[in-house]
Amino acid sequence: MHEIELRMAVNHLAFDMFHFRLYTEMYPRLYRHPQHRACYQAMVYSLLLRFRLLLHFFYGKPNRDDDCCVEHFRMLPGFDAAFPVELQTRPLWEPEMREHLNKRLAHFTSIRW
Repeated sequence: MHEIELRMAVNHLAFDMFHFRLYTEMYPRLYRHPQHRACYQAMVYSLLLRFRLLLHFFYGKPNRDDDCCVEHFRMLPGFDAAFPVELQTRPLWEPEMREHLNKRLAHFTSIRW
């Protein structure tokens, strides 16, 4: 990936981070209101999809040539200062969480429900 492509990708990353944070904040408020069940369900689904996307971005490896992950951004000036090594360590729970998210969101399986 070239620097220009990475700088454009930042807008998409910001979009997903914004919505992940927004839905995380909305989650407890909508949960308490049964009249908003459809909105709540859609918001939770979107929250979990974004969580899956961000986990892969920060801790995954590209599966295809057009996949983008945090490793691509190392070439940008100031990256290491903004994203120090201690933030790059994969949490112990990440592989299991990724498996659950894949099974429940992206694959049609019996445990999805």
